[in-house]
Amino acid sequence: MPRKRLTVSDVPGLLEATKASHGPQNNAAELDWIGARYDYLKSKGYKLDERYASDWVPSWASEPVSEYRNMARGKWERKHEDAFADHGARKYVKDAIRMSDGLQVIVKLALAPTGSGSTELEILRYLSTVADDDPRNPAQRVLDAFPVPEDDPVYKTHHNDNIEDGVEGRATWMYVILPLARDWRLPPFVLASEALVFIRQLLEGLYFLHEHNIAHRDIREDNIMMDPSPLFPPSSGTKMHPKNNLALTTPWLFPEPPPTSNPRRYYFIDYGSSVKFPTGGEAARTHVHPVECQLYAPEMATPDMTRVDLTRLYDPFKADVFALGLMLDMYFWKVLPELQILWDAMVEFDPSKRPSAADSLKMFEEISNTFAGSVYLRRAQNVRLIDFGHSWPRWNVVKERLRHRGEYWRVRLSLWLRRGKGSS
Repeated sequence: MPRKRLTVSDVPGLLEATKASHGPQNNAAELDWIGARYDYLKSKGYKLDERYASDWVPSWASEPVSEYRNMARGKWERKHEDAFADHGARKYVKDAIRMSDGLQVIVKLALAPTGSGSTELEILRYLSTVADDDPRNPAQRVLDAFPVPEDDPVYKTHHNDNIEDGVEGRATWMYVILPLARDWRLPPFVLASEALVFIRQLLEGLYFLHEHNIAHRDIREDNIMMDPSPLFPPSSGTKMHPKNNLALTTPWLFPEPPPTSNPRRYYFIDYGSSVKFPTGGEAARTHVHPVECQLYAPEMATPDMTRVDLTRLYDPFKADVFALGLMLDMYFWKVLPELQILWDAMVEFDPSKRPSAADSLKMFEEISNTFAGSVYLRRAQNVRLIDFGHSWPRWNVVKERLRHRGEYWRVRLSLWLRRGKGSS
């Protein structure tokens, strides 16, 4: 009679050790989501990953001990998705499923509106209702919102007090439910035409926000997402793998079908630092204190240009233009050098000489209208490699470059064949 293979669950100490090393208990970005939050959100109709359940049993419990010890970590996480930790700045955001219909959503902790100041939830609700059919609107629509219980850890770790207009009070938090979005770098652009669509939408989106007296104040690459539904239409029977937003930084991804060539829609996210000014408040909107952000304009900086000076007054609308221009320049200076004049204007040191969002969009349209067809067919840089390739093993970088180049020529061949059919 063959001997039974020893599994991870047969060794209690090993099972607990693997839960500790691969589970959420020792991860600051996940710890507060275990147990009470999982149960509360489930009672509201939203199901987080099973790894946050109090009685979570890892999927690898039945794996042979030898296989666990011999399998490389990346391969293990691809086989057992509940071993993939949610690291980084996602302490206030998690993926979930709406239990009523299986819709993939994001659960986000956000401050509720208080007093006369603007908060993320207030701004999101405004953008979800105003000009909802305007294609320039760069915000996701709010699906649901409900209070965070008063005994939740967020009240102990963040913003215990709210000081606004001289009135002190306890901050209130809400769970905000938004559609699941996808990182804009996945899949990477292969043609310059895709990059031009992306650039146009961001310039239009910033113009829309400023038109509605909203300054974003934290524009950067990690605060831009896309609507995944065009890539995974209902007819395909497939959905986006939510963990690929997190696996983006690794040399591998969880399985997904090849994306379609349908047009993509891009969003600005994270309005936690944003501010909405009253209509006609031109004077007030140019005299506000800055907030900490990643891509800050020179007028926000200390004299030695090393950090944000929180005591300064500045125009956040001109700073938004600077941040977006800097970001676009970083990614597209090589494939679209014709737009360098625009990036240079947007990152002008003197904010009074910097174009507005509306003028930036106008400059883009004037320049791009002169482009020959060959510009649109250029091969775009792989933005995933630009951001993360420096930390990958060399062979993985080579494979990603070859894959990207192969995808470029596949697309070019497809366009050539389509043109041939159209002319016959």
